[in-house]
Amino acid sequence: ATITITMAAKIKLNLLLSSQPANFVAHIGGIYENTPWIAEKFYDDNLSPTLDPAVVAATKDRISNVKILFDEIKRFIKE
Repeated sequence: ATITITMAAKIKLNLLLSSQPANFVAHIGGIYENTPWIAEKFYDDNLSPTLDPAVVAATKDRISNVKILFDEIKRFIKE
């Protein structure tokens, strides 16, 4: 059996947090228990341009590094 692993190119965190949902999920879909739907749901509830811009800005301001992004997703799952 052959296993193919595809990894998205590196991206700066500020660009990731402002990217489209598919790009966001492509980059971090496996960050939490290899479950892309979690990243997609996190994006929809915290970063989507359809949300109140103040909510999105507050989320982006809190996430200053990848560790914080992981912690935010983990907290989101436990809510």
